[in-house]
Amino acid sequence: MTLSVMIVVKMTILECSLLWNPTTKKYKTLPVFRPIYGNIYGLGYGELHDDYKVVGISRKYNKEGSRDIEVKVYSLKSDSWTSVDACGEILNGSCRKMILNGSGLFTNGKLHWQTIIAGPNFSNARKGRDIISFDLTNEKWEKMEKPSYGVNETDLCMGTFGSDLCVFSYYKGLVLRL
Repeated sequence: MTLSVMIVVKMTILECSLLWNPTTKKYKTLPVFRPIYGNIYGLGYGELHDDYKVVGISRKYNKEGSRDIEVKVYSLKSDSWTSVDACGEILNGSCRKMILNGSGLFTNGKLHWQTIIAGPNFSNARKGRDIISFDLTNEKWEKMEKPSYGVNETDLCMGTFGSDLCVFSYYKGLVLRL
């Protein structure tokens, strides 16, 4: 199955995930990755192994109020999910305090997520200072701090600029005319 573009579709009512190629209008149903609570996904291509991969991150709250996290990687080549270390040594066990925000952003062989730091049940939620990355080649985690630009910072958005990962600030209602 040659793929140029893929989209992960999560259909909670049917409890299935699909990889869909809008160019060929073909799709593939992924093996079940049962949600625990609040699944998020990232999709990318590993050049070294010539393989599309989906990273599924699922979390649930335990009785003590901390989060248990499960991470699995789906390989299109092997058509299966494998479990990977949920935090990695790079995070020093702090993943229970962090929530990854949104779908993973893919660039340069890695999936990237911004962090949100929150208490149990998302109390006191605020944007975290870090970007957490998952390398699709070696399946290892990395962490980098977002740039700081002042005391009363606004939220930084994350995107790509060419092949580079970038962060930028978005101000609603601000119009710049040149």
